[in-house]
Amino acid sequence: MTKYLKMKTLITILILSIPLIGYSQSSSISINQTNGKTTMKVKTENGANFSLEYEGEITLSDDDSDVIAISDGGFMEIKKSAFGSRRRVYIEEEGGRLVKTYYVGTKEVPFSPEGQKWMAEILLEVVRTTTLGSEKRVDRLFANGGATAVVNEVKQINSDHVKSQYLKLLLNKNLRNEDYIPLLEEISDIDSDHHKADILKYNMNSFLRNKYVTTEYIKTVGSIDSDHHKAEILKTAVRSELINDDELEPLCSILDEIESDHHKADIIREILRTKKMNPRNIDLVLKSADEINSDHHKADLLKIALSMPGISESGYELFLDLLDNIDSDHHRADILLNMLDEDLSENELDRVLMLVTEDVNSEHQKSEVLRNIINNQQLTPSIIEKLIRANLSMDSSHLQGETFRSFNDKKLSEASLVNILNAIKFIDSDHTISEVLISFSPTVRSSSNQVKEAYRKAADEISSDHSKERALNAIK
Repeated sequence: MTKYLKMKTLITILILSIPLIGYSQSSSISINQTNGKTTMKVKTENGANFSLEYEGEITLSDDDSDVIAISDGGFMEIKKSAFGSRRRVYIEEEGGRLVKTYYVGTKEVPFSPEGQKWMAEILLEVVRTTTLGSEKRVDRLFANGGATAVVNEVKQINSDHVKSQYLKLLLNKNLRNEDYIPLLEEISDIDSDHHKADILKYNMNSFLRNKYVTTEYIKTVGSIDSDHHKAEILKTAVRSELINDDELEPLCSILDEIESDHHKADIIREILRTKKMNPRNIDLVLKSADEINSDHHKADLLKIALSMPGISESGYELFLDLLDNIDSDHHRADILLNMLDEDLSENELDRVLMLVTEDVNSEHQKSEVLRNIINNQQLTPSIIEKLIRANLSMDSSHLQGETFRSFNDKKLSEASLVNILNAIKFIDSDHTISEVLISFSPTVRSSSNQVKEAYRKAADEISSDHSKERALNAIK
């Protein structure tokens, strides 16, 4: 089998930091492609440097030890210097045959056998340091030894850039499920987050067709240090219909390793918006959301979660725990108001009232939540008592009055109405007490003497004779 490299007409320069085969020191490779000619220069810290320049279609032997063909008008030149020693081989196509010239220093030396031997040694270094002939090498290795042979060759390559090229070529092959595990292990060993992410995003669906492989794939994504790269891969994977409920657990475990609130929230948002969530997975996602420090991101996610069907009772408790961990009154109140768009149970309302009483410091927002509960929820006597206590915990007489007025539109038992009237007298404003009592007067006039007596007692707490008289006259 032969190996071919097709040349491209473009100009591009890449500077990559890579270690060379056989050297522990770091090295750099510069690649310059212009007008069909490619020049590669490799420099190492120990002084062993080589360069490769070629033009045309290069065909290597199956064992990578020789150049066996070059397209018309093409050439190939390899130079290497180490510890003061310089060697060079120049190969060109001439009249349908290859002319190979070998130099040691500036002196031309017969190509065979010394030049042939040196080229065999340097070519293996070249193909493992660059992507020269990579496509045909992968074809040959895969044909002879399957994915294992390709992965074993990748282990001999130190350049993350070259590893990435080989592994992506391997992903184009018809692989068995068991082939993916050593491939993923090799990806995990790549140092560069950029190249690691590049492979994991390449032909992603091939990783996601098998449950076990998908789980290992997600774990490999977790080996990426960069939150940006990790998030981009996971968001793309989540959008895939091939990620099912079972795979969300390992995916959520990786979320805990992401430090960026922005990236973590982006992934969770993608999960909530694209996946049909069962109660267990909603719990998992909410726990991951709780690790976010930003109130803005956390609040946004909780509002999305609220709109989802299938939140279990434990999930709702977890949701309220998360809400308790939000510091911002604005965000906390905003979420509570979103919650109140649904009919809540008495236990859930108890928890909401506890949160709004203890954790919302802004009286304006506290009053807004209390009035929303009064207007939109089923009010039991117990909930009404707690609403009264929450309202009286505020200092603003005006807001207390506005909250009490909200009860006017509700059908209340006389016992609850008496409790409200008894509480109104604790407002620290004669004007507000009077105005609130007057707002209740139509209901009081048609109620029992017990209710009217509670009204009068509240009016008696008004110091201003004018305000008291207005309140009492309203029920005559």
